[in-house]
Amino acid sequence: MQIGFLGFGEAASTFVQTLRTELDLSVITFDRLLDDAATRQIVIRRADALSVICADNAIALANATHHIFSTVTADQSLLAVQALCEHLTPDHVIFDMNSVSPGKKRATAELVCAQGAQYIDIAVMAPVLPRGHQTPMLVSGPNQAVIESLLRQMHWNVSWKGDAIGDASVVKMLRSILIKGMESLISECVTAAEPLGIADEILASAGKTLGISEMASLSDYVMERVALHGQRRSEEMREVAATLTELGVSNHMAHAIADHQQMIATLDARTYFKGSVPKDRSQLGQFFNRGQQVPGDDA
Repeated sequence: MQIGFLGFGEAASTFVQTLRTELDLSVITFDRLLDDAATRQIVIRRADALSVICADNAIALANATHHIFSTVTADQSLLAVQALCEHLTPDHVIFDMNSVSPGKKRATAELVCAQGAQYIDIAVMAPVLPRGHQTPMLVSGPNQAVIESLLRQMHWNVSWKGDAIGDASVVKMLRSILIKGMESLISECVTAAEPLGIADEILASAGKTLGISEMASLSDYVMERVALHGQRRSEEMREVAATLTELGVSNHMAHAIADHQQMIATLDARTYFKGSVPKDRSQLGQFFNRGQQVPGDDA
């Protein structure tokens, strides 16, 4: 079986690694980072480690395989598929796994379907590591019988959500308000409380109120995730804000969460911790304090 990935970052490489434990799988990818001399070797090394073929461009990817999974950054999801479109045929199926608004997925679907190809909305509902293709996913789009059968043949862990593009992604977007919001709330609380020596006291009290017995370990986990993936989470929350606008409701929290996660991303935890970011709320609280900005502060 052969499949393609448009974009070959952490998610795509993890999917390939776990899929290969169950399938005889040939994989080809194109990532726009291949066009940049400064980042080309990063993608090539990641692909070579998994015996994945790097296509010269999006055209070559479309010509090589009919089943293409889009796993790019949120800001590139529409642009990446645009580069493919004129080379798509009715035999192609584009599986859009990106964390973007239903409106952006519908706009992408229009481009794909105009070429006679099929477009499927996939929402990845939990961290890809460590489960890879067994991570729970919601799927929506037309032709359920054929597409669901195809995905199950490939061993993806999918649940069908509806026949309209956006039915799957809207669930992911709204859930992210809670999940990413909780991450930011914990991070901001611990960052302020740690220098005062009262972080553990506050977490214990909050845990009792919320019925979360492992509040301290949860804080270790989510603060490490924000430190590592704040940029990606920020971009996703911009898409959540767009989703709320599409729904005609307020998006104040989505913007605030995006701003907070972006601030953490700019601190560059990977460099500061020399590539080994700790799951330790105390260390991370001290680190986050280095870059805290009061709203309205131009410093």
